[in-house]
Amino acid sequence: MLDPIPKEIENTGYVVLNRPYAFNQWLDAGYVEEKYILMSEPDHLLLRPLPNKMRGRRPFAFPFHYITAWDPKFQDIARKFVGDVPVSELEKVPPIGNAPTFMAADQLREVIPEWLDLALRVHRDAEADKAWG
Repeated sequence: MLDPIPKEIENTGYVVLNRPYAFNQWLDAGYVEEKYILMSEPDHLLLRPLPNKMRGRRPFAFPFHYITAWDPKFQDIARKFVGDVPVSELEKVPPIGNAPTFMAADQLREVIPEWLDLALRVHRDAEADKAWG
């Protein structure tokens, strides 16, 4: 059993923030023996096998076409989190969410702290939270 994110970290009831927090607990608890992980959502309906498009240790995530940092309406918001970079750099930000994603377990462990930090910063920024929900 995993604990929800503590109220002192996040006190708004935004349950999506539980994802990186729960993954961290799950990996720390030693439940994972597998070398690779598929992150998915409980409401995903799989009609056929997902193609594993990982190349070696390079993770793979499916696109979320509405999450585009280079979209003119999101550029200023995205720059709050990645810095004052040109559009050509924003175009390098992949339009992905957290699921479905294929990733090595040790790589997931490495990105969890940044994932949680970024998720909290985006959620706490009123403009980003309104734009990206």
